[in-house]
Amino acid sequence: SWTEFDNYGSASQADSSRILFARSTDHGLTWLQPVRVSDVGGNCIDEDNTVEGAVPTVGPNGEIYISWAGPLGLMFDKSTNGGVTFGSDTFVSDIPGGWDFSVPGISRCNGLPVTVCDTSRTATRGNVYVMWGDQRFGTDNSDVWVIKSTDGGSTWAERKRVNNDNTTRHQFFPWVSIDQTTGFLYFIFYDRRATTGVATDVYVARSTDGGETFDNFKVSQSSFSPNQGVFFGDYTNIASYDKKIYPIWMRMDGNSLSVWTALVPDTTNVPVELSSFTVETSGAEVILRWQTATELNNLGFEIEKKLIDDLSSKWISTGFIKGMGTTTEKTNYIYKDKPANDGKYAYRLKQVDYNGEYNFSQEVEVYYSSLINFVLNQNYPNPFNPSTTISYQMPKENFVSLKVFDVLGNQVAVLINEIKPAGLHEVNFDASKFGSGIYIYKMMVGDFSQSKRMILLK
Repeated sequence: SWTEFDNYGSASQADSSRILFARSTDHGLTWLQPVRVSDVGGNCIDEDNTVEGAVPTVGPNGEIYISWAGPLGLMFDKSTNGGVTFGSDTFVSDIPGGWDFSVPGISRCNGLPVTVCDTSRTATRGNVYVMWGDQRFGTDNSDVWVIKSTDGGSTWAERKRVNNDNTTRHQFFPWVSIDQTTGFLYFIFYDRRATTGVATDVYVARSTDGGETFDNFKVSQSSFSPNQGVFFGDYTNIASYDKKIYPIWMRMDGNSLSVWTALVPDTTNVPVELSSFTVETSGAEVILRWQTATELNNLGFEIEKKLIDDLSSKWISTGFIKGMGTTTEKTNYIYKDKPANDGKYAYRLKQVDYNGEYNFSQEVEVYYSSLINFVLNQNYPNPFNPSTTISYQMPKENFVSLKVFDVLGNQVAVLINEIKPAGLHEVNFDASKFGSGIYIYKMMVGDFSQSKRMILLK
């Protein structure tokens, strides 16, 4: 399907444009005589009043659907006999500002329609969708729209905005695809919601409910700035199958044009797949490590912590690590924290999408001590009668031995002989059965050993 001009560029009212369709019955070796699709023609100037944008699609029973833009707005027609004939044009939607609009940094920007049909074995089978771009909210605000029909184009539902930003910025050069294994819709478009000037990102939108709601996520890892003197933008497209999305786009860096693509797995409600998340102490630091299997629209991770021992403690943000956006590769992250106070802490990750949505990870716990080494403190009180308290500090969990000896080196008591967690610990020594004198208490942890004296006075 295409636009035929009597005389391209002519402003004469005697010249017109029209939508034609041709078919082949021998796999493209030869083509039958084209038939006219559009009942009402347009001019030949190649602007809003020209009929353009005919991208045909095939329905589940061989129907052929075509939409286009022109002087009457967005129009639609269909054939139920394999393209031999077409019916009467059906009005789909207005296009305020027309399909030929301006976007800064782009030599020309068209919001021409694309038509797709759901042939999946799902509840949305047979739905016809028409997508386009326009500036109905002003020349500084370009948006992407989609409208659907559930009865083969006889009637049309309310149009929906695909880009879900709350800015008055530009989204343009869209394309759409249906995953025919799921019925999910995927859109690609250039996007300036998070940039300034003409800097441009590339986004993909997804609908899993037949074009009612849309998730948006960025697929370009960095923005680029187009040059208005360079013809640009006819090369965005997107394909999808079995929850794998294949967007393609062109970008410009300096004077260099390049074509990019990405394999984006549709993880539906899990934008980031976290495969591991651990915490440990090293010296005077808490070290968090985590790995992602895949990432989708991932702005990054906000690290939050809370002091478990303090019942009034609340989650606080302690740092942020930038994500990889969208990737199918495993990614390893590390974050180091140095709490102000000793104690047992819980940590969690707040994974944030580019559209502001977030998810929390599971929590991990660790005891933090600013101590690097083990410490055995002086008993209190000292001298004592008949009991005293001995305290010691552990920078990490380990097996602890704490024993008491008389001045001749004879062991008189075993206070601790077990694994203890990191932190401050206390133990009571009851010397009721012992006589007055000097006693030695000794702490051993691995290669660490320390002794102190205490005096029992009765």
